[in-house]
Amino acid sequence: MLSWPGKSSSRSTIRSLARSATAFKGNFGRPKEAALAVPVFEKVRTLADYEPQSWRDLGNAYAAAGRPQEAIDALAEVVSRDWDE
Repeated sequence: MLSWPGKSSSRSTIRSLARSATAFKGNFGRPKEAALAVPVFEKVRTLADYEPQSWRDLGNAYAAAGRPQEAIDALAEVVSRDWDE
């Protein structure tokens, strides 16, 4: 289980760190490394489920981690929700 610092942690910082970690040396395409990013992107989605990129990033992480149904479900949110609310 990941622990998160106090409320001062911004979702954009967390998102940037996760992207950097998974992009390092192409690790995002490797399931074991991508699986480490999934909880981070799940946290970002929890903090900002109203932002489509939160769902997109999570869907991409699920796909890279070899979790296709969860990837489909997350990416379906991106195309099916009304983001103008």
